[in-house]
Amino acid sequence: MELRDYIEAGAKKAGSVAALARLLGMVQQPMNEAKHHRRPLPLDAAIKLADYIEADRIAVISANELATEKKEEKREFWSHLLAAPKHSYIRQMMN
Repeated sequence: MELRDYIEAGAKKAGSVAALARLLGMVQQPMNEAKHHRRPLPLDAAIKLADYIEADRIAVISANELATEKKEEKREFWSHLLAAPKHSYIRQMMN
């Protein structure tokens, strides 16, 4: 899954992207930039997002890093950590 998928799941649960941003201690503009892969979320916000949508923290952090990483070596590292969550709110939403 991509970072935008996690953000969309959080926004759906929170009611809007703006509401999700507030829950994560952010303002809407950086959240929108993260959703469109122009910048990553701050690490604490990525962890809060994972907890809020009951997703695997490592999967969300990996998707967050992959959203903007340009170096192939680092992309490969994060790709290996990116694993589908076993049981999560996001899986239920997507089905």
